[in-house]
Amino acid sequence: MKPIGVIFNPLAHINKNQSKSQINALKEVLGERAWVLSTKSKDEIPIALKEFNKEIKILAISGGDGTISSVLSSYINLFGDRNIPIIVPLKGGTINMIADDAGVSDNQITTCRELIGCIKSENELPTIERGLIRIIDKRFNHDNYAFTWIDGFLYRFIKWYRREGASVGVALKLILKSGIMSLTNPKDDLFKEVESKVYLNDKKLPFDSHLFIAAGSVKRLAFGFRIFTEEVEAGEEFSFFLYEASLFQESGVAASKGFICGR
Repeated sequence: MKPIGVIFNPLAHINKNQSKSQINALKEVLGERAWVLSTKSKDEIPIALKEFNKEIKILAISGGDGTISSVLSSYINLFGDRNIPIIVPLKGGTINMIADDAGVSDNQITTCRELIGCIKSENELPTIERGLIRIIDKRFNHDNYAFTWIDGFLYRFIKWYRREGASVGVALKLILKSGIMSLTNPKDDLFKEVESKVYLNDKKLPFDSHLFIAAGSVKRLAFGFRIFTEEVEAGEEFSFFLYEASLFQESGVAASKGFICGR
């Protein structure tokens, strides 16, 4: 039995220019204790997870926050949420805030060496608890699960950031540029509101559109910004922001009942 399953996203920002060497290094470090499978699309994720045959105790995900959401969504939709493995985020993507929230500061090879060291010495793995948010959106043919979720302006900004090269300098440039655009060209598609009906705990919010939604059970979102001021209880609550016109709302809701419905 191999206790570790690794999903490797070769298209993730850090991985894409060195995917072959990274995969080989992961296999060398993890050895016979792990399955290491590369997935080039979301459709390949459930196929890889089925190959693990539900034997794994640890699920390592090499990619960014988006990859982690895709893998967990596939896992829960396949096997349910009762026996989710320990999740090890490996920094391979554009945005790696989930890894940062978990205290993962090293590159993915170093993280895997530390993981194998714990297993060999039979030490207990250091873990933290974070609740998963369930997102129901008619634009998708399945439920999504995530530690963070953004849409509208924030999602478009992240896509822009990726296209421009995804660096600290790019982030600063685009933040400045989007600020100027909001004053000089507020009708640009970047600021287009999303027509929507949004529900939290089965209760419809009093808006028919929004500029962006940000939800999370972790402390920070993209670029390390901490927009959620209150701590939430793992598995019970998550933080939620909706921005619509001049109205700004923040609330904590029960994760077991909470969901976001898109248009």
